[in-house]
Amino acid sequence: MAETQINDFIARLMTGKRKTWLRTHPLFKRFGPYHRPSAGTGGEMPVPESVEAFLTATGYGDIAEVLSFRAEWIHVIDRGELAGHVIFAQDDGGNHYACSTSDKQIFFVSRRSPEYALIATSLGDFLEELERRRFDLEGWTNGLELKAYNWE
Repeated sequence: MAETQINDFIARLMTGKRKTWLRTHPLFKRFGPYHRPSAGTGGEMPVPESVEAFLTATGYGDIAEVLSFRAEWIHVIDRGELAGHVIFAQDDGGNHYACSTSDKQIFFVSRRSPEYALIATSLGDFLEELERRRFDLEGWTNGLELKAYNWE
């Protein structure tokens, strides 16, 4: 997704509404401004550029009550196939989403089993597809071909 497209998505996200059974809710529920999380040893956590740009524009919050962005979700994976990737979000089922710092790919990391899958080639593509699917993240991730993940 080009910068103009991501900016258009952010504008729709920040002003959008979604209907529920009894009323409408904002598409994005903001909890606070973005600040780069601490790495715990006095340094700052490395955050992929695309994730940092998105969070700078939106702040921490939830998209359609299905995808949560919080400082506490952000951490570097230290082992296994995705070592060095940064977890940046969690869905309503407790699954995580990680971004590569080198090629910007987005990965789904299952909470229920030691498995993962490539979900998008960039954060922009991930968000665009999520919107195209009307924010049915669970339906999308249930159809992914998962690979075994070795956490050791």
